[in-house]
Amino acid sequence: MSQQKKTKQLSKPGEKLTEDEARHILKAEGGLITPRELMIQIFWAVILSASLAWAILKGQATVWHLALPMVAEYLACLVTVVVMNLFISNKDLRKESMPCLRLLVVLIVGGIIALYVSSIVHKTPFMDEVNLRLDQAWSFVFDKQAHWAILVASLHSIRGVVKNVLFLVKEGPPFLGPGMGCGMRVAVLVLGVIIIPAFAILVLSILKDFGFRKIPHPKEWVSAVWLFWGLYTVGELMVIWFLWDIQKKFKIKELDSK
Repeated sequence: MSQQKKTKQLSKPGEKLTEDEARHILKAEGGLITPRELMIQIFWAVILSASLAWAILKGQATVWHLALPMVAEYLACLVTVVVMNLFISNKDLRKESMPCLRLLVVLIVGGIIALYVSSIVHKTPFMDEVNLRLDQAWSFVFDKQAHWAILVASLHSIRGVVKNVLFLVKEGPPFLGPGMGCGMRVAVLVLGVIIIPAFAILVLSILKDFGFRKIPHPKEWVSAVWLFWGLYTVGELMVIWFLWDIQKKFKIKELDSK
């Protein structure tokens, strides 16, 4: 099969992908997506979106609360890889787990140092400072009803990492921890919190310079938290659709190249 024949046009105009690249992406994301897996992925996306909407409606969560599931997903990924390495003997998994372990140690040590410095600055005993910050973190999460979204994101991350690790052990590299979903959420956060508001304010100022004085401020069009929620939900579904799309476009039945 020639390289030209192995390249197909995806649904997005101007975007092309080779069959080898498609196989690589699917391998990194944990293997082929069956119809059952597709339904499971959509189910997780809907539940996560609903839990975030609940946090907004019930707890008056902010954009920063909606970013917490990303943090939880990433930490759950790191912990899961390290724990699975304790029970599965595999050189590829061991290679992947060491950076995860080092990062966890750095985060823990960094947190302890930050608390120690804070206790010195505020002239409070170290354990009192720890308890105070833990109480603040608890209130920040639970008072805003963000714990459900964090739980859903963590469980989804653990399930995905377990699936990817087992695939790594069976098929070998590549291995991708948090996956495309995590990257998409980070992109959505930057888009919703920085790029879109900045663009809207810029356009508004230009229009006012041309005499359009009665245009409402962007904050009156839609709240930032609901904008981020909408982008977040679309991003989740786009990742699922993209993986399903490339699998179907190339009619991939197995990941080993012929």
